[in-house]
Amino acid sequence: NTNPLSRFNFDKFENIQLKNLVTEFEASCDQLTTLKEKMAITRPDDAEFHQLNSQYFSQIEQNKRIKKTIDNFPEISRKYFKNLHSLLKIQAKIHPDELFLFFTDIESKTFVFEITKNKISTHSLNSTQLSELILNHRKNLISNSNYFKSGSELFEYFKFLHNTKHRSISYVSYGIISQISLATLYNPDTSNWLIQEKSTSRFISLESYLFNRNHLNNLKKRLAVANPVYMQSISNFSRTKGYQRELDNIRLRLGGLPETNDEAHSLVGRPLGKNRLILRKRHATKKTIMSQINKTNWNLISFSTHAVFPSKKSPIKYPALVVSKSNDNSLYDGFITSKDIVSLELNNSWILLAACNTAHSTSNKSSFNSFLNSFIFAGAESVLASHWKVNSEYTKEFIMLLSNNFSYNQKYNFNDIYRLSILKAINTKTNLSSPTIWGAWDVYM
Repeated sequence: NTNPLSRFNFDKFENIQLKNLVTEFEASCDQLTTLKEKMAITRPDDAEFHQLNSQYFSQIEQNKRIKKTIDNFPEISRKYFKNLHSLLKIQAKIHPDELFLFFTDIESKTFVFEITKNKISTHSLNSTQLSELILNHRKNLISNSNYFKSGSELFEYFKFLHNTKHRSISYVSYGIISQISLATLYNPDTSNWLIQEKSTSRFISLESYLFNRNHLNNLKKRLAVANPVYMQSISNFSRTKGYQRELDNIRLRLGGLPETNDEAHSLVGRPLGKNRLILRKRHATKKTIMSQINKTNWNLISFSTHAVFPSKKSPIKYPALVVSKSNDNSLYDGFITSKDIVSLELNNSWILLAACNTAHSTSNKSSFNSFLNSFIFAGAESVLASHWKVNSEYTKEFIMLLSNNFSYNQKYNFNDIYRLSILKAINTKTNLSSPTIWGAWDVYM
């Protein structure tokens, strides 16, 4: 008979209907307590006791009805009680000039929790409509067509963004929103992409935001993996059997990436040495890469290679970065899986995944269903990942543009470097100015 909602300060929520229901529920709980106290001092054989008893059980039924109505509100959905507790913690941490958004799907609705220093409000969106808008925008971005129109439609749908004066937006997205970056929303009134007007920061979870230390990195120690050897020869392939042959068959279909040598050199710089290391071709094996990563506290680690994912036609159980084989007869020789990544010893490293679809999470409910979760769990501070397949030459150009903003003598926030690089890309008036290229990339923390 105690009020299960009392631990939340509902004055912080703007939903008047919910506030009224909570007030009614609290009054009902108080009435139950009063009736119980009266029954305790009344003889069971008195007529008054039977009247009190009847009122008591009627009040319990009324309590249930009110509570059932309250449970339909996203603010206190049982499924998201833990999340809402985190949202109140986020409000205590948030910067006055920052807007925090939490997107999550509940049945046929997508709820957006909007948090500022002064308030927490919610927005209910039709998941079907939102899904159509996002998938259409994603399709246009990938096909390099009509993205201004679809970006504008999506911006118009997110009405809560129209009048915000906050200069930065941090967000966590579960569900359909995960398919794109908010940076690709287009404001038709100002003819600007959202990233031109706001600094956007993406987090993989509410917890990652709460525990994020906004670490500044000096990038003195850099490691790059590039241009692996996917299949040394067809004769090697013909000698493998069974499961290993299926894995080798994946490698056989992958094209070489000689252009990634340029990416690696632009990221690491010259001259190469103890704190500037490139692993490529036959040196880019799983064993060597993981050993080198755990040997040194690298500030920056990049992977310029192919990524593969579990599917009905693939024997791979976890997302994996494809590297060179060392022929040590281990099962996943030449594949650094998301399960392998968790065992790495990272110390606030920046991770650049210059491969296709690396922001993708598989339908597998395992803890190792994405590169993002695994790298952050292993201790990475930030991960640059892609939402779709990007032409390798354009990827090289974007990564080289990114690296031009690095300096060994300054400390950086990766998200600031990411935004600066995109603003420069938009202003280049080249292929890089298209959101098909820069919009594919997101920094996750």
